[in-house]
Amino acid sequence: MNIKIAAAVVSLGMAIFLCSCSEKDSGNSGVDSSSVPDTTTTTAATTTTEPETEPEPVNTFDLDGFEMDVAKSLGDNNSLSLAAMIDCDALSYGSDKINSIDIKKITDDRILLMLGYAQETENSSKKLVSLDKTTYEVKAELDYKSNTNSIPIFEDGFVLINSSENHHEYTIYDFDMNIVGTFESTSYNEYQFTDTNTAYYWSLSDLFRYDVKSGKSEKISDSSEYYVSQFTKASRIEGNDIIIMNTVEEDHEQHTAVLNANTGDVMYFDSNGYLDILNGMLCFDKYAEDYSTEYTLYATNKSNAVKLTFDTENYYHSEHSDGDRIILYTYNDWIFRFELFDISENAVIGCFTLDAHELIPDEEDARKKLGVDSDYDMSYDLEPFVSNDTFFLDDDTLVISFQNLVGYKMYVTWDISMQVGFESKIVTSECDDIESCYDESSISQLYPILQPSVVSEEYLPLREKADKIAEKYGIEILIENEAIGFMGNYVLKGRDSNPYATDPYSSLSSALDSLDRELARYPEGFLEQISNDGCNGFRFILTGDIEGIETDDAGGFKYAIDGIINVVISSLTPDLSSVLHHELSHAIDHYVEEKLEGTFEFSEGWNKLNPEDDIWYIDGEATTEEIYDECYINDLDPSGAYYISYYGHTNATEDRATIFSEVMTPDDYLQTDFHKIPFIKAKLNYYADCIRLAFDGSENWGELPWEKYLDS
Repeated sequence: MNIKIAAAVVSLGMAIFLCSCSEKDSGNSGVDSSSVPDTTTTTAATTTTEPETEPEPVNTFDLDGFEMDVAKSLGDNNSLSLAAMIDCDALSYGSDKINSIDIKKITDDRILLMLGYAQETENSSKKLVSLDKTTYEVKAELDYKSNTNSIPIFEDGFVLINSSENHHEYTIYDFDMNIVGTFESTSYNEYQFTDTNTAYYWSLSDLFRYDVKSGKSEKISDSSEYYVSQFTKASRIEGNDIIIMNTVEEDHEQHTAVLNANTGDVMYFDSNGYLDILNGMLCFDKYAEDYSTEYTLYATNKSNAVKLTFDTENYYHSEHSDGDRIILYTYNDWIFRFELFDISENAVIGCFTLDAHELIPDEEDARKKLGVDSDYDMSYDLEPFVSNDTFFLDDDTLVISFQNLVGYKMYVTWDISMQVGFESKIVTSECDDIESCYDESSISQLYPILQPSVVSEEYLPLREKADKIAEKYGIEILIENEAIGFMGNYVLKGRDSNPYATDPYSSLSSALDSLDRELARYPEGFLEQISNDGCNGFRFILTGDIEGIETDDAGGFKYAIDGIINVVISSLTPDLSSVLHHELSHAIDHYVEEKLEGTFEFSEGWNKLNPEDDIWYIDGEATTEEIYDECYINDLDPSGAYYISYYGHTNATEDRATIFSEVMTPDDYLQTDFHKIPFIKAKLNYYADCIRLAFDGSENWGELPWEKYLDS
């Protein structure tokens, strides 16, 4: 191993400890007697004592499967070496077999490793191991379930996040695996951290900052100017917490935006592209008309953005960079090409190509692992790809991790200081036309921003009416000025939004009457049992028009978020009862599938009731004879119908919702005779049986409208 490569491996820490593992004698402590102090003493009779034996190191690794005796130079590039080739299937940690190892963090004094156990169980575990960077001694370790959603890691520790449905648990650790804080949240999405004490989350249409130590939240978005429709990412850039989000503006369109959480400033990007944060830098891929990358914009702030274009296609970004340096690479016909771009210098500072065949392990060993003979083509299994733990050791040394499908991991070191000339395929340019990249002019002033507030004095009698209904059924009801704003992919508009609504007050009053009447048709306690994605309880929002954002307008929709199931209905719709039961069916449907999971094949049973050639709602339209509404309109025999409407043919959930709302048609409306549509009746009865199975106390329900065909 040459001196430079040895230095790189020493900096890596983990690789040097891998070397020591392959060289150590497990029966020898490795103590040199010349380093032991002389303990000879003199008495009347001269005697000597044997040197005291130093204790064995505590928690030393026993990792097998490394080829680390000699580092291997790659190609004709003196700056490139194969530092380690690891057979992950041959790894062990103590008495445990492990099948993966990843370097998650290197700080001034610690190396954080992630080990994956080779367990054949659904709830397999992983282990985080904290090593002393100098001695490679294990300082601490932590076992956790591999289904943990994420582990954001920072300079002073990490956060273990366990999520289930709408519930998230956060445990903050230092690198000695000491717990320094815990808290929980019930938001739809988990919190995103920028350090171990600062997290951000999205609730309905606003962003909030959460301080872990104080337990206090602070709103950071400005809903007087925009609604937050999606929260994508939070990261720290040059000391500022930067949020990538989508907003809904005055034009009721969605826009990609970046919020500086420290200053409140918002900047907008052209929507025709993909925006991300790569280790301290904004990265924006601008797409051309054919969806190829027209250029990529990098910036730590708006003033120093740099545009990159490429004279080749299929460039990839590494997930890791360092300060203001970006790793980009291509891969074609077994040839990797890496380029390192420095944004501060506005130039590519290093480049190498690598034949992937040089990263192939012994083929015979790989064949034995897979249990295949010589006729089997191993090229696909052995072909390496870039792994996710690529990082800088120092200003000069980059470690790139590769792996393949056979279970090998290869660490390649790249010494940038040894670079001797190169030809870059990246073209850089100043961002003189920066404003065209950050397109703020696209936001038009068409409508005032909708702000939910208390009901107006005129509507106070209806507020009292809504309160009585809400208390009766144990629900929430929002009306008039309370029921406007943004939710999901829709804008909920006010009572004056529809010029054709001649008497919105009467429409809302009638909507409340319909809500009261139709909810009374469900068994007592029925709604209280329903949960969707961890959300419990119902909030009924009776709004004006419901305008879709990049989707069709709607008469209603269901949206489970922040601990409650929202059923939004336009009080102006002429068929409110049908919309109500349709959206309630979506909530029932979700609950039934969740409740019966693992005990009853709900979806499989449903699919068997579809036509044999349409079991999965495949692409293509159903025939006219398979759609009940079409048969009714065209005076055709409906006995061959499988779906209520074309909309019911969209997917299984809409199929059930259209059937359920049809059977729930109020008595004073035209009734559908399900005896004439036997295939749809079979679906209805199957759904009714599954509802009985899922709900507790169903034996006390009595007669129900959706069960009237069960015994016929």
